[in-house]
Amino acid sequence: MWEKFSFFGMRALQIYYMTKELHYTQAFSSIVFGAYAAGVYLTPIFGYILGGKHLPVEASRAGDRHAPVAEGDGGGSIRMLVAVALAVMLFRVAYEQTGNTFAVWADTAVERQAFGLTIPVTWFQSLNPMFVFLLSPILVRVWNRRAARGRATPALERMSKGAIGVGAAYAMLAALIVVGGAGGYAITWLWLIAFFGIFTLAELYILPVGLGLFASLAPKRFAATTIAAWFFCSFTGNLLSGFAGALWELVTPQGFVMLMAGICTVAGLALYAIHRAHRSSAVASPATAPPVDKQA
Repeated sequence: MWEKFSFFGMRALQIYYMTKELHYTQAFSSIVFGAYAAGVYLTPIFGYILGGKHLPVEASRAGDRHAPVAEGDGGGSIRMLVAVALAVMLFRVAYEQTGNTFAVWADTAVERQAFGLTIPVTWFQSLNPMFVFLLSPILVRVWNRRAARGRATPALERMSKGAIGVGAAYAMLAALIVVGGAGGYAITWLWLIAFFGIFTLAELYILPVGLGLFASLAPKRFAATTIAAWFFCSFTGNLLSGFAGALWELVTPQGFVMLMAGICTVAGLALYAIHRAHRSSAVASPATAPPVDKQA
C-alpha cells in the first residue's frame, strides 16, 4: 500500500519538478521519468524470486482470481506468455504517458478554473488511482456474476478489450485537441475526468488480468520466474515509454496522442490474435492445450 502512495505521489510531481524547477528539457525529463517508472517494476523481480522460494504455493502464486487457474502445457504455454508479454510491453509504452507527456500537455492546454479557483494540475494525476479504487469492486462483482452464469469472458479477450479501450481514451483526447484548436478554446478540466474514467476502466481489463494469467499458467517449478517475467515486461515497457515521450516536442499534440492510441490498438489486436490462436490450438489438441479460457 505505502509503496503505491510513494510511486503515484512521485509520478504526479516528477515531470513538473524536472522541467520547471530543475529546468531540464522535456525530452530528457521524459527519459528520466521512464527510467524511474521502469525501476519501480524492476526491484520486485528480485523480491519475488527470493520470496517465492519461501512462501507457500498459494501465496507465491496469488494473482487475479478471475484469471484462469490452470497449469500450462509447458512449451505451448511459455510461447503464449512470451507473446502476451511482448504485446503488454508495447501497450505500456503508451499507457505510461499519463504521468509524462499527458502531464506536460494538461499543464498548459487545459482550462482548470472551477468556482473561482485554479485546480492544481497535479491533482488530476490522482484520478487514475482513485478510479482504480472505485471501479475495481464493481468489475469484480460483474465478473463474478458472469462466471457464476457460465458466461465468463476469456482472459486474453478481456485484455484485448482493455488495450483497445485505453486506445479509445487516447483517441477521444486527440479529437478534443483537434476540435479545441479549430474552435480556439481550451479543453475544460471535466474532460480530464472523463478521460481518466475511460482510461482506468480499460486498464483494469488488461493489467490485473494479465498478472493473474501469468500466475495461473506458471509452471510449478518456475512460478517465481514467470511472475518476474511479467514485472520485467512492465520494466521494459515503462523504460521505452520514456524514450517515446521524448518525441513529444517533435510532433503536434494531437499527432502524438493519436500515435499512443494506435500503439494501444495494435497491442489490443495482437492480444486478440493470440487469443484466437490459442483457441484454435485448443480445438486442434484438446488434450494438451492449456485451458486458458475456462475460468477467465
